[in-house]
Amino acid sequence: MEMRRPYFSWLVPMLVFALLLLMMAACGDGGGGADDTGGAGDTGGRASRSKKDRGEAAMTIGGAAWQSTSASARLTDGKLTIKASNNDLSDGAMKRQELHLLVTEFDGAGDYETAMSGSRFLTVGFDTETAKQADGDDAAAQNAILSALNGATHMTLAGAKVKVTSSDDTEIVGTFSWQPPEGSKQPAIEGGTFRAKVK
Repeated sequence: MEMRRPYFSWLVPMLVFALLLLMMAACGDGGGGADDTGGAGDTGGRASRSKKDRGEAAMTIGGAAWQSTSASARLTDGKLTIKASNNDLSDGAMKRQELHLLVTEFDGAGDYETAMSGSRFLTVGFDTETAKQADGDDAAAQNAILSALNGATHMTLAGAKVKVTSSDDTEIVGTFSWQPPEGSKQPAIEGGTFRAKVK
């Protein structure tokens, strides 16, 4: 007898894949590289990962405070990519947010402006309880996926102001801000700070 894989077991990976597609489709290759959550060879477990300095970033977006759980920096062919993210799980709902800032022609400490592509702020949410209830129901599972994708938000942060105050082989520190285009309903980003670990 062929065993069917529970819908919930493939629904979450599918949404993660959908998030990656959104990120790639939004701005192409921003030089983000590997994720900063630790590789498969990390045998230290959750305790050791929690003690590891993973960097940090914070900002005020639309008047609300935002704080990342990690921040990384990657230098590729003179381009600097700052990536910060957080995951929030509460009341059966998972929300992931990612900030990417791309600076071209990076040359150490100084004032920069992000390029026309490669800088963004993404949010995607997913109701795990809805996914569990959709187990065995194709239509309900599809609705759960569509709901998550329809609730995703994307902001292109072209022209964001980035000031790198210090830079070495281990971390890059600085500030950033972004004002939406005139007439846009997108929220402004103010008071941004980052301390990104170099990957």
